[in-house]
Amino acid sequence: MAWEPKPEVVETMARWLYRKEHPDVLDWEADERAAEPSRPPATAREADVRTDYEARARQMLIIARQNSGGGG
Repeated sequence: MAWEPKPEVVETMARWLYRKEHPDVLDWEADERAAEPSRPPATAREADVRTDYEARARQMLIIARQNSGGGG
Protein backbone atom coordinates (compact mmCIF):
# COMPACT_ATOMS: atom_id res chain seq x y z
CA MET A 1 0.00 0.00 0.00
CA ALA A 2 1.30 3.45 -0.89
CA TRP A 3 2.15 5.91 1.83
CA GLU A 4 -0.48 8.57 2.55
CA PRO A 5 0.09 11.66 4.68
CA LYS A 6 -1.98 12.06 7.83
CA PRO A 7 -5.22 14.04 7.29
CA GLU A 8 -4.21 16.70 9.82
CA VAL A 9 -0.91 17.23 7.98
CA VAL A 10 -2.75 17.54 4.66
CA GLU A 11 -5.15 20.08 6.18
CA THR A 12 -2.29 22.14 7.64
CA MET A 13 -0.45 22.11 4.31
CA ALA A 14 -3.63 23.02 2.41
CA ARG A 15 -4.22 26.00 4.71
CA TRP A 16 -0.59 27.07 4.26
CA LEU A 17 -0.96 26.90 0.45
CA TYR A 18 -4.18 28.91 0.60
CA ARG A 19 -2.59 31.60 2.79
CA LYS A 20 0.44 31.74 0.49
CA GLU A 21 -1.76 32.31 -2.56
CA HIS A 22 -4.28 34.55 -0.76
CA PRO A 23 -2.24 36.52 1.83
CA ASP A 24 -5.08 38.95 2.51
CA VAL A 25 -7.46 36.14 3.62
CA LEU A 26 -7.01 34.22 6.87
CA ASP A 27 -8.58 30.99 5.62
CA TRP A 28 -11.02 29.73 3.02
CA GLU A 29 -13.97 29.53 5.42
CA ALA A 30 -13.61 33.21 6.32
CA ASP A 31 -13.27 34.10 2.63
CA GLU A 32 -16.48 32.25 1.78
CA ARG A 33 -18.45 33.81 4.64
CA ALA A 34 -17.24 37.30 3.73
CA ALA A 35 -18.13 36.82 0.06
CA GLU A 36 -21.69 35.68 0.73
CA PRO A 37 -22.76 36.16 4.36
CA SER A 38 -26.28 34.83 3.73
CA ARG A 39 -24.98 31.36 2.82
CA PRO A 40 -24.18 28.75 5.47
CA PRO A 41 -20.42 28.14 5.92
CA ALA A 42 -20.48 24.59 4.53
CA THR A 43 -21.23 25.15 0.86
CA ALA A 44 -20.40 23.25 -2.30
CA ARG A 45 -18.05 26.03 -3.39
CA GLU A 46 -16.18 25.93 -0.08
CA ALA A 47 -15.87 22.15 -0.37
CA ASP A 48 -14.44 22.57 -3.88
CA VAL A 49 -11.83 25.05 -2.64
CA ARG A 50 -10.94 22.81 0.29
CA THR A 51 -10.81 19.69 -1.90
CA ASP A 52 -8.59 21.40 -4.46
CA TYR A 53 -6.09 22.65 -1.89
CA GLU A 54 -6.09 19.36 0.03
CA ALA A 55 -5.43 17.41 -3.18
CA ARG A 56 -2.54 19.71 -4.06
CA ALA A 57 -1.15 19.49 -0.53
CA ARG A 58 -1.40 15.68 -0.52
CA GLN A 59 0.51 15.49 -3.83
CA MET A 60 3.20 17.85 -2.55
CA LEU A 61 3.66 15.79 0.62
CA ILE A 62 3.83 12.49 -1.29
CA ILE A 63 6.38 13.89 -3.74
CA ALA A 64 8.45 15.37 -0.90
CA ARG A 65 8.53 11.98 0.83
CA GLN A 66 9.56 10.22 -2.39
CA ASN A 67 12.27 12.81 -3.06
CA SER A 68 13.61 12.45 0.49
CA GLY A 69 14.19 8.74 -0.06
CA GLY A 70 11.24 7.69 2.09
CA GLY A 71 9.82 5.51 -0.65
CA GLY A 72 6.16 5.34 -1.32
